[in-house]
Amino acid sequence: MQKIKFAIFIFIFAISFIFISPNLSMAKSVKELVDEADNLLLAGEHSQAMSLYRQVIKTDPENISARNNLGNLLILSDKLSEAIKQYQKIIEINPKYANAYINIGIIMIRKGDLKTAEEVLTLAVQLDVGNSIGHYNLGLATMGQLKFTESIKSFKFCLTINPEYTDALYNLGQIYSNINQLDKAEETLKKLLHIDKNYYAGYLELGLLYLKQRKFKKSLEYLNLAGRGPREISSRAHYNAAMVFFGNNKFKKAEELLKKSLNRDPYFYDAMNDLGFLYSKTDRLDEAEEKYIEAIKIDEKKSLANYNLADLYMNQKKYEKAIPLYNYLSKILQTSGEPYNRLGKVYEEQKNLNKAMAYYNKAIDIEPENIDAHFNLAKVLDKGARYKLAAQEYEITVKLDPQHKLALNNLGMIYMNSLQLVKAQEAFERALKIDPKFTFAMFNLGIVYYNKKTKDDNKKAEVIFKKIMVLTGKKSELYNHAAKALKQVHAAGRK
Repeated sequence: MQKIKFAIFIFIFAISFIFISPNLSMAKSVKELVDEADNLLLAGEHSQAMSLYRQVIKTDPENISARNNLGNLLILSDKLSEAIKQYQKIIEINPKYANAYINIGIIMIRKGDLKTAEEVLTLAVQLDVGNSIGHYNLGLATMGQLKFTESIKSFKFCLTINPEYTDALYNLGQIYSNINQLDKAEETLKKLLHIDKNYYAGYLELGLLYLKQRKFKKSLEYLNLAGRGPREISSRAHYNAAMVFFGNNKFKKAEELLKKSLNRDPYFYDAMNDLGFLYSKTDRLDEAEEKYIEAIKIDEKKSLANYNLADLYMNQKKYEKAIPLYNYLSKILQTSGEPYNRLGKVYEEQKNLNKAMAYYNKAIDIEPENIDAHFNLAKVLDKGARYKLAAQEYEITVKLDPQHKLALNNLGMIYMNSLQLVKAQEAFERALKIDPKFTFAMFNLGIVYYNKKTKDDNKKAEVIFKKIMVLTGKKSELYNHAAKALKQVHAAGRK
């Protein structure tokens, strides 16, 4: 849930426009142009201001303030390459002009070249150690590379220069949350909100922090405050509040908040997908299908809604609709074996075991550690009476996931049916160590004890079958099996 954000906050304080009195030796026409450009900039007339700064530079090529302000306006217009040229020219004029390096660093962050940004901004703060904007952006560059120790140092230095630099506090709070220093995160974010009660991203981050700690009441309090903020923040706040209610099975309230989130941001993929998931969970399958399709329209390259829609069709046995979606996922997720694993399940359900095996094997070829694919392949081999190969796949499953009780139970059954009772006993006992109330493994272990035909093993079998009858209740099919097995145990004991 923790996200590093650049675009929203970098430019609030990062760019410094320079307004200086023109040099007395400056030609009157240049002075007038500079004054007029500055006034237009202050009035928000960026296009006209850019035009006049260009005229100033044409007349006075070494006018640093005109180049700096033109470069900053070019950044705001997303003309990054042209902006860099202005800052590079400033550096040619004055190699120690820190603001030019800072602004180049900001552009590198915008472009995603965080390593270069870090190098340039490090030079900038060496040239001007008291420049809070330089330290702040250096913090962003290192934060984006997950160099949290360095970014903490930069944000803290920024805050020694300007203790009320709210963006630095916000990002510092995010880092503390990311590295699980939760008390520091809480303290930092609360300090931020004490300085600026309208910093809605801070409320959102605090809400997420309390959600991470499962302090749901506090989380909802802050998410509710964040919900009063601008569109992007409020939509995320409503979404995360919905997740709190969803996790507590309060589906009506969760639905209301997801709709609120989408009302603020109709293109919020996660909210659309999760609204579909909510409808699926509450058996509103047509509505679920509709929302998954809408989520896919928002971003067809994201896999989750595609998977959810395909699984929805699969559960409805609409295989002809599920198969194309899994095939599509196999093309966009070429390093994942999961689409082929799920295609295998489709064909397994249709009792086409050869085709199912082919897809499970393909999933394993692409992703050798896909636990589910190994387990599914083992089950198909088991159904096809290829027990030796099935046992090998169950063994691989358990090696990849030692807590896989179903694989252990099935492996035990293969050993039991081939009269390898010691190995069978070991497999069932391991399954029961994972889940002491796993009644199927319990029943099978009872059968193993019974077949070992010793007095002590008979007693163990008796204890197990009685325990199953207590755990399952008289209406259970397994209860009846255990009762019959118990009779056999008693009969064997009388012989």
